[in-house]
Amino acid sequence: MKNVSKTGYFVIALLLAVLLLGLQIGIDRLEQHYGAHGVVLYFDEALMALIFSGLVMYLIRRRRVERQRQMDALRAMNHHVRNALQSILYADYLDEAGRKQKYIAESVNRIERAMWEVSHGVDTGERTKQNRLAAN
Repeated sequence: MKNVSKTGYFVIALLLAVLLLGLQIGIDRLEQHYGAHGVVLYFDEALMALIFSGLVMYLIRRRRVERQRQMDALRAMNHHVRNALQSILYADYLDEAGRKQKYIAESVNRIERAMWEVSHGVDTGERTKQNRLAAN
């Protein structure tokens, strides 16, 4: 779920709580109807614990994957920005002022493009691989 507000997470949590409560009430009714007793009464508690832990594990896994995607995007941006900054540093060694200015402007544009791609969710690392393959 991309860009879900805090209110959205609250609503989702509330709906899951109502769903689990309904399931718990349904199982309790079945136990009462069939006259369950003893160890069988703990079955619904164990089932709810398994469902809840499964949901928590799913959410943790999803959050971890999202965090990894964000880190990959930051690594890709770091790579592009460092390359462009290195070009700006070496632009000082160019003889012509016009070429130097053009070289710096191109580097600044590369930095802006990399930052735009990361802020808009474009996978710059994958795009770089595709560009290299296309150039060969």
